[in-house]
Amino acid sequence: MFAEGGIINKHEYVQSVADFKESSMYQELVTNHSHYEALYWQLGYVLAHDGEGEFFHIKSKIKDEEDDEFNEAALKIMAVLTLFARIATQRGQPLHLLGEPAQGLTVADIDMLDSDEDLQQVLRALKFKDKSNVISTLKRCGFIFQVSSTKYVLSKGAVSMIDAIIEHQRNVSGDTQPI
Repeated sequence: MFAEGGIINKHEYVQSVADFKESSMYQELVTNHSHYEALYWQLGYVLAHDGEGEFFHIKSKIKDEEDDEFNEAALKIMAVLTLFARIATQRGQPLHLLGEPAQGLTVADIDMLDSDEDLQQVLRALKFKDKSNVISTLKRCGFIFQVSSTKYVLSKGAVSMIDAIIEHQRNVSGDTQPI
């Protein structure tokens, strides 16, 4: 049910209706929560719900025994989301608008992944082949939706992850300004 390092969003963007609709997989998790909670527990994971009820994810029961593959997937996703946040802030877009279909990310933003040498180096270090590999990974893991042929929108989980990364960095640096 969960892609490697992925999430199950409460809402997913549906191009045919040009809007977010409740995810059937999310509804399945809510309806049969105790079943899936027990299943993931048996597999060595905890089924976790974000604090605002926007997505489910799984985490290892024992932190020290987390799977390296899971950690690598999470690292890759966090790094790419950080790159998207950088791209948005460089052009003056507030980060919360990355989760709004009318704003989101443009094809020009995505194209920067292949045209900017610094971004290419980061993607190579993360073992991504190219921008299409990045987008397909984020789609599979529930972090990005395609709105149209020229626009993408980040899921609530992706925006929450960006906020958490920024909050963590602020705590480390001692900056107490809100996001």
